[in-house]
Amino acid sequence: MWLVRRNQARWILACDACCQPIDPYTPEIKSFWDQIDRVFCQSCITAFCGRYDASNRALTTCLRAVSRRRKRRSAYAVFSDEQQALYREKRAYLARVRAKSNARLKAEPHRLNPAALPMGRCGKRGAYQLDHVVPLSLCWDYWVAEEDAASIENLQVVPWLVNILRTPWFSFERLLGLPP
Repeated sequence: MWLVRRNQARWILACDACCQPIDPYTPEIKSFWDQIDRVFCQSCITAFCGRYDASNRALTTCLRAVSRRRKRRSAYAVFSDEQQALYREKRAYLARVRAKSNARLKAEPHRLNPAALPMGRCGKRGAYQLDHVVPLSLCWDYWVAEEDAASIENLQVVPWLVNILRTPWFSFERLLGLPP
């Protein structure tokens, strides 16, 4: 977080993710700052929380499974042969979905990255990454098809810091625009 002095009376902060100058006195930004101790601009807050989209089949499949109380795939606490096979299956699922997601980004950059933002690795200043609105671990847990997990509706380009911070904080209730 960078502090920039402006007009002797107010301060401007830089967004921790995209480095855009923001006014820290905006109520949404202040409440978000109090929750996770980071300062994000409004577009990064939207990317961090995700957006409810009824056409996102990965999201609707997960929400349907949650509402029906469908049991999630088992955890890997004890590594029996069956659980090791399930773990290998999960890793293969994640690799296939990531490959399809990257192929979608290359095939349709005008829809996923219309501003031609620079893609890059974590830690590189100004770098953006391809992110899944519904994280792949949840897609695996709730039996979401690979095509749905890698669909355009479930993909977004976000700053690398948002992509890193977002995973443990994801919850369906925090999605922006979620219907009552």
